Amino acid sequence: MQKILFIDDDRNYSDLYKERFEYSGYEVKQLWRGEGAVDAIKQYEPDIILLDIMLPGIPGDKVLDQIRNDPQTKDTPVIVLTALLQDDEHIARIKAKANDYLVKIDLMPRDLVERVEEVIAQSKIQNRE
Repeated sequence: MQKILFIDDDRNYSDLYKERFEYSGYEVKQLWRGEGAVDAIKQYEPDIILLDIMLPGIPGDKVLDQIRNDPQTKDTPVIVLTALLQDDEHIARIKAKANDYLVKIDLMPRDLVERVEEVIAQSKIQNRE
């Protein structure tokens, strides 16, 4: 069973998607804050991370930096999710480190499931090369 680590402080949003992913055959672990994310990734070993930008404490873009700078987690695929429109420069910096960048209001649950499947498949191909 493939594993997703969902890091998002919006529990209603996270719970909705958790149910959809579990229905689609995924195991899902949720975190509500950025603190401790890298340790949770090392312990849980997810196939993919869904990361909100707006988190209490350590913001998502800083969590993404920590993920990419740690040898054990740097290759874990990350899809960044946001409800906010960011400036183009900020988006470009995030996109350079993430596997995808999606705006929450544009997402339907089935679309996110499909995108997760695509990113996991791409990651497996890249890791074999």
